[in-house]
This record gives sequence, C-alpha cells and structure tokens, in this order.
Amino acid sequence: MWTRRLRRAAIPQQVLLAFFAILTLYPFYFMLAASFKDTEQFFRQFWYLSFPLHLDNYTRTLPRLTVYIRNSLVYSSLTLVLSTALSPLTGYAFARYRFRGRDLLFLLLLALLMLPGVLTLAPMFVMIKDWGWLDKLPGVVIPWTAFDIVF
Repeated sequence: MWTRRLRRAAIPQQVLLAFFAILTLYPFYFMLAASFKDTEQFFRQFWYLSFPLHLDNYTRTLPRLTVYIRNSLVYSSLTLVLSTALSPLTGYAFARYRFRGRDLLFLLLLALLMLPGVLTLAPMFVMIKDWGWLDKLPGVVIPWTAFDIVF
C-alpha cells in the first residue's frame, strides 16, 4: 500500500512521464489531423485539427495505395510463413542433434545476433543483385526469411 508520502513523491515522476508520453504521441496526432485538412486549412491552422474535415485526401490516395498494400501483405505473409516453419527446425537441430561443428556454428549464430541489422543491408543488396533477384519475389522473401531465422 502506498502511503501519502510515497504518492506525493511520485507526482513529479508521473508528470514527467505524462509530458514524455504527450511528446511521443503528438507527431501521430499531428499526422492524423493534417490528413483531414485541405491545403488552405493546413497553412492557416497548422498545429491543431480544423473543421470541416476533408476526406478528399483519403479518397484520392487509397486507390493508389492498394498495389502497395497488396505487395506488403504478400511479401510479409510469405516471409512470416517461411520463418515460422523454418525457425523451429533450426532450433530443434541445435537442441537435439550432436554434429561436428555444432558449437562453432552456434557461436557464429550468437555472434551474428550482436551485429546491428543495418550492417547487413548493403551486403544483402549486393548478393540479391548478383543473383539477379532485383525486383523479384525471391529477392525480398528469401533474404528476409534467412534474416529472421538468424535474428
């Protein structure tokens, strides 16, 4: 049970956390509010929501976005299914089977976990380009499936 003294001591922390929560969430509010404005409202009332709300931005944009949404769903669902199917197999092999080089391979896998994922982007791009997979489905799904299995 908190005593009154502990509750009073926690007030500055709560105020600080509330401030940071608002600071973190404000860009999302601004993005949503700006999406309902026309050009004139955007420049006249920049920081807050203005009425009437305009849905023209969504009616013009959503038909153009369907291709990108479909691509994202196809690529991410394929990567998800393959990663979900192959990751347990990798873990099972390390947990149950004893084979030559297993410990070294496991240490290399752990060493890869210590690398930031950004460091793998350039080599992965060069590999995809060399294999002729640029702008193709395997060029996205297979490398990211392997990346998900390792990381």
